[in-house]
Amino acid sequence: MEKCLLTLNNDTFNLFKRDFDLTLNGIITAMQQRNSVDATISVKFDVSVKKEFAHKDGEIVREYLCPFIKHKIQATIKTTTNPLEGFVGGESYELTFNPDEAKYEINPLQASLFDESLC
Repeated sequence: MEKCLLTLNNDTFNLFKRDFDLTLNGIITAMQQRNSVDATISVKFDVSVKKEFAHKDGEIVREYLCPFIKHKIQATIKTTTNPLEGFVGGESYELTFNPDEAKYEINPLQASLFDESLC
């Protein structure tokens, strides 16, 4: 690969663009086969750098950063589900440790603020 500006508008990310196009067309085909109307495509880039040193005649001549840019594209066809959801806690509760049970518990905030047995 030659010197490339890091932008989606040039050849630097051709592999990513190809993978995205394949994923998009594949998910639409799969949606038609399954009579689905909703899907999600998630794109993730992991970007890291590693410090390296250029050597000449056994001596370090300069320090540079090696880039590592990895992409992952994931497509999911949404299905109709009936999830059961719930929630416990919130601002009107306090998390306390119960030494007798050796476990945490939640208490209504109003009661626990003045309960000296919790101190």
